[in-house]
Amino acid sequence: MIINEKGFFDRISNDAEPDKMVVWKNVKDITLQKQGEESIIIVQLIDPRRLFKTKSTYIKDGCIHIKLPKHIGVQPKELLRVMHNYKAYYELYIEDEKKKKAEKKKKHKQKTKQ
Repeated sequence: MIINEKGFFDRISNDAEPDKMVVWKNVKDITLQKQGEESIIIVQLIDPRRLFKTKSTYIKDGCIHIKLPKHIGVQPKELLRVMHNYKAYYELYIEDEKKKKAEKKKKHKQKTKQ
């Protein structure tokens, strides 16, 4: 699992495409579930078709289910916290910067029309 400010790469799930990034912009919610001894990170997507154009076994009911192996090297709750923090960073800073740039561009266009 590779996580950064833009999204994450799932290199844990067997049916994931390890080189395809799941972007935070397309993530609605992230939760942790326990099924017996197994921990599963569930990533609810805003638009599952945005990630895969064709039907994929990787996405079930609009969510990605990432079964965490016991030897992952990090506690499941800690991984969930890290994912939440990166998603929050994206929403606060990256999206905000994009909006500012778009507004600046719009103002510039209005000035050039005058």
